[in-house]
Amino acid sequence: MIFHHLKALSNLAEVKNVFLLGGSYDEKKFRPFLDQVRTQFNFKITFIEEEIIQNSAGALFYYKD
Repeated sequence: MIFHHLKALSNLAEVKNVFLLGGSYDEKKFRPFLDQVRTQFNFKITFIEEEIIQNSAGALFYYKD
């Protein structure tokens, strides 16, 4: 499902960075997928593992900087 969203974003030339918030997900589980898709798209993909799990868009505010 994430791939579908990344592919759709790849159609927008102005997208330079994509941030994936991991919540309670371990980055190690996503690393093979991330390694694969980082070579397929022309934008930077960053996985952020939340220190304080909020499971909501509130995490975007926390990581805005």
